Amino acid sequence: MESGSRFSLRHAGSGIAALSVRRPVLTIVVNLLIVIAGIAALLAIEVRELPNIDRPVVSVRTAYSGATPETIDKEVTAIIEGAIARTPGVAAISSRSSAGSSRITVEFSPDTDINVAAADLRDAIGNLRDLPDEADPPTIVKADADADPIMRVAVTSTDFTIQDLTALADERIVDRLAAVEGIADIHIFGDRDPLVQIIIDPDRLAARRLSIADLNAALSSVTLDAPAGSMSDANRTLLVRADASARSEAEIGNIQINPSTRVSDVADVVFGPADRTTALRINGRTGLGLGLVRQAGSNTLKIAARVRDVVAELNEALPDHIDLRITSDDAIFINGAIREVAATLAIATLIVVAIIFVFLRSALITLIPAITVPISLAGTLAAM
Repeated sequence: MESGSRFSLRHAGSGIAALSVRRPVLTIVVNLLIVIAGIAALLAIEVRELPNIDRPVVSVRTAYSGATPETIDKEVTAIIEGAIARTPGVAAISSRSSAGSSRITVEFSPDTDINVAAADLRDAIGNLRDLPDEADPPTIVKADADADPIMRVAVTSTDFTIQDLTALADERIVDRLAAVEGIADIHIFGDRDPLVQIIIDPDRLAARRLSIADLNAALSSVTLDAPAGSMSDANRTLLVRADASARSEAEIGNIQINPSTRVSDVADVVFGPADRTTALRINGRTGLGLGLVRQAGSNTLKIAARVRDVVAELNEALPDHIDLRITSDDAIFINGAIREVAATLAIATLIVVAIIFVFLRSALITLIPAITVPISLAGTLAAM
């Protein structure tokens, strides 16, 4: 029994606790290193609402105006899916064909770089020659087609009409926000592009023995703008351009369908905004809404910080009567949740220390957990 006790004491004396007692300077240095590593980790560790478990997702959207869902599925969706299936790293493909549009969501394996995946898809789809000529070129977005915006930005003006505001947003705002790192797509609400409406009078058209095909053939020359060569002399060279674009109601009305008939003889030409499909009002003023969709696998907090910087820059550069403001931001909730976690950890540490002091009634003994608990948290950060 006596020899066993001596063995137990010697064994216990060689542990970490005994080493800490014998070498206090070494213990202090090790703990300081843990604290320094924890502080460095706190400054460098990625902060986000949920763990980074997003799989690389790329969406392909194609517009085919006037086509039925069956036509979209057969002539657009199926052809694009065939090209996507041959792309490396594809894990799953889902699609939805609706009237006038095709939406395909492609999910890649977790180890796939989303930028490389998008480039591979762009190459595969760009080589397709079987898509209908009337269909718009496919648009590739590095996000789920059904993803909700993480931020919403409103654009209003006291002087601009909704058409002018739409043009301003397209030219100076949308592209700047889309260039922010981590933004995959921007949804626009309340926009109304300028639209030319030609309201045909069937009776007048029939009286002149014309058809809609004749009118369409005449209007096809409205946007003619083509290079026509160059002219040179000893001092200069002039580039010649053939421009037959019509830019007003009168110019379109004067287009001749045949030698004796103009467009204005059989139809009324109206310049105005496109039909309203969505609307936005903020503080009683009509404006535009921009929904910012994050790229799959990106960090909402970092994106929000970059977008706020860009919005501040745009507000300084835009005219005074243009108001650009963020109306919703998911990062506010995420930051609030993170602050609550930090506050909960601090409160829990204080409660633990207080309970130890209440039961042990010793400030010296209580000091030990008061120091070790924060050091343990710092070491956890370093390990993460």
